[in-house]
Amino acid sequence: MRFDRDQLVFKALCAVDEAVDECNHGPLKPTFALRFALAFLFAVSDGDRTSYDQFWREVRDPRERAYSDHDRSYLRSTYARIAMVGIARGVGVYLGDGTDMQLRNARSRSSTETVR
Repeated sequence: MRFDRDQLVFKALCAVDEAVDECNHGPLKPTFALRFALAFLFAVSDGDRTSYDQFWREVRDPRERAYSDHDRSYLRSTYARIAMVGIARGVGVYLGDGTDMQLRNARSRSSTETVR
């Protein structure tokens, strides 16, 4: 079974969306999977690195100058989500009209189901 470009973009965006949720609990350590998802998305994007650089900084930022743990989590995940919107736009996906919910629904399925 071969995946087309749109299916692979969707799967990579699922990985990025998962990273946004995970960074709510603390700064992320770089993983090969996240690096690969971002590299793939950049390879098929319009070539603007701005959102990718912002995303990478935000998910790893400890936000040491924030007032509380809640503020640190909120700021980190909010700015990461904003960067994700830019990444998605760069590959031709607009996270509105239910697309963001499709990402969450796909991530919540069991690993035995096919995600399209």
